[in-house]
Amino acid sequence: QQQQQQQMDEHDITRPEVQHYCLMGPNGAWTDFHIDFGGTSVWYHVWRGEKIFYFVAPTEENIEKFYNWSNDPLQHKKFFGDAVDDCYKCIVKEGETLLIPSGWIHAVHTSKDSLVFGGNFLNYIHMPMQLNIYRLERRLRIPHMFCYPSFEVVMWRCALVLSRYFQHHIKQRKSTTQRQAKRNRKALASPSSSSTLRRRRTNNNTKNINNDNKLS
Repeated sequence: QQQQQQQMDEHDITRPEVQHYCLMGPNGAWTDFHIDFGGTSVWYHVWRGEKIFYFVAPTEENIEKFYNWSNDPLQHKKFFGDAVDDCYKCIVKEGETLLIPSGWIHAVHTSKDSLVFGGNFLNYIHMPMQLNIYRLERRLRIPHMFCYPSFEVVMWRCALVLSRYFQHHIKQRKSTTQRQAKRNRKALASPSSSSTLRRRRTNNNTKNINNDNKLS
């Protein structure tokens, strides 16, 4: 664990600057189908104008279709939504905010001149999907400059934080169990507890005798 911490310190990084963007888009602009880097989730607020999104769920089948579409030389001539069972259309109007979950495949059409604020973020809830998209990026050989900054280091630091949390939780639970067991032993060893147990045994014996007398 000390060696792992030393490696973390050697690759010390600043917080990735991906949480706040200001995007300007002219009417008619089009961003083809993609998945945000590292499987990050996205918040997207339309300050002025309007955006039209096309969404495809990140199922195993759809992600594999996306991989094949991305490697297709004629990709620019094919609408990816036609290759899947379901493609959802979502219109985000002026003043509205959209939250895109991890891994969702999407395209964006700017239907009016727009000014947008948004950002990307990682989270614990979508960890499996984030790692899945990271593996997809490696398969697609996405250039490093288009990937989430220091993704591997961030994941290792996250693993370190989680391991410390669970170690603390297990230790705390073990300590609570030991204290409870100690209280139980004290309760059983106390005179009042012993007399209570003797009374219960005496009452049980009396009941058995009475029952035997009734039977006879």
